[in-house]
Amino acid sequence: MSKTSTSTQRIFIGLWPDKAAQTALHPLSAAALQHCGGRALRPDQWHITLAFLGSLSMQDVDGLCAQASEWQLPTAPFCIDHYGYFKQAGIVWVGSQETVSLQQMAACHRRLWQYLLPLGYRPEQRPFVPHVSLLRQAESCTLDALSSFIPFDWYSAHCYVVESRPTARGTHYIPLCEIALRPHL
Repeated sequence: MSKTSTSTQRIFIGLWPDKAAQTALHPLSAAALQHCGGRALRPDQWHITLAFLGSLSMQDVDGLCAQASEWQLPTAPFCIDHYGYFKQAGIVWVGSQETVSLQQMAACHRRLWQYLLPLGYRPEQRPFVPHVSLLRQAESCTLDALSSFIPFDWYSAHCYVVESRPTARGTHYIPLCEIALRPHL
């Protein structure tokens, strides 16, 4: 994929869902918006962030993408089974409480950092909580007010190095390069 900007903003690496998972997220997002307020993320923005790298120069991004084209990350179904709320950030999200799903997502996260650490990148200090953000700027959210839902599997269709660019109409994500995924055995 080609880069479309001359100056890079914020760079992250994330997993994008297949069509079935994206379809299953629609009613969850609508319910969260109805009960919690805030600003819904567009379906094309739904992803699981594996690594936030911050602001990088175009030279650094070019080097990262050259390396990333050689990488492979393990992927497995990720069971979406509950809502969560990061109160301080005002983010309503969905994720998993299923041990196997969390372990497999952690394995993908660890493998990515095995590639990134030798390049000089450092992970954030907060723990890795795999989740899909549905709302930003939620005014308040009582998770008990949200209806339970039938758990479903998120299958990752793509993993991208992404530029996150703020615009007047909200944040725009620009995939810069793709990282290969392979089924977790």
